[in-house]
Amino acid sequence: MNRLGNHSKWIKAALSSFALTALAFATTPPPAGASTAALPTQCPFTQTICLYDGPGFTGARFTLTGSNTCVDLVSHGWGGGRAKSAINTRSTVVVLWASTGCASGGPFQYIFPNEFRSPLGLSANSVQLQ
Repeated sequence: MNRLGNHSKWIKAALSSFALTALAFATTPPPAGASTAALPTQCPFTQTICLYDGPGFTGARFTLTGSNTCVDLVSHGWGGGRAKSAINTRSTVVVLWASTGCASGGPFQYIFPNEFRSPLGLSANSVQLQ
């Protein structure tokens, strides 16, 4: 008799389900408007998030560096949806918040490491640097 007894069929089914789930996540394309191809040259800095007030990484640029901080875009004149596109050259996720103060509970959008996005999916008022 198998050492796993009656549980072997359940374990095999669970492992198969886990493998299919992992494969689905591995092959999920990035969200619309996002790309992880070669980064555009408009943000020549390392470990930086570059925000642009034009689509396609055009117009004025606002750069942010640092870690474990929240930047209020409104106080810098970049709130209310001024940012239209972004390039993240950082090795960590950046979170754009519709609220000021990076307050949880409101709409937010991730910009993953080495990802660029145009257009942005929300009207950002603060940025959380991890």
